[in-house]
Amino acid sequence: MKKNTGLIVAMVVVVGILTGLIVHFKQEAGKIAKSLETERYSRLVAEEKVVNTVSKIKQLENELMSSEEKIAKVQSVLKDQKSLNTDLEHQFDRLSKAKADLENQLRVAIAQPQPPMVPVQQATAQDNGVVKASN
Repeated sequence: MKKNTGLIVAMVVVVGILTGLIVHFKQEAGKIAKSLETERYSRLVAEEKVVNTVSKIKQLENELMSSEEKIAKVQSVLKDQKSLNTDLEHQFDRLSKAKADLENQLRVAIAQPQPPMVPVQQATAQDNGVVKASN
């Protein structure tokens, strides 16, 4: 019986050690499962942020393209306006020169002595008859 008692004690010790190991490994498995769940959640959150960021980037790229198109249109209008302003300046310069020339011609014409007036003859009845006949 001594052998049986020693065997029983050894079996109880082994069962106790195995029970302790089972409890320890179960706790470790719970920690690992919790860590895995936390990592999965972190990945899901990160993927969602990536999707949102990509969406935001696409939206900003579209806005940038739209803004660039608007800038190109404004630059085109500005170029046209500059060209128009240049043309108007040239016209203004030509007209100013023409005005100055006409004013000089007018001054010269006023400053010159006027030729004597030639008397105009009154139309005669014969002249009036010729005019009526030609109508």
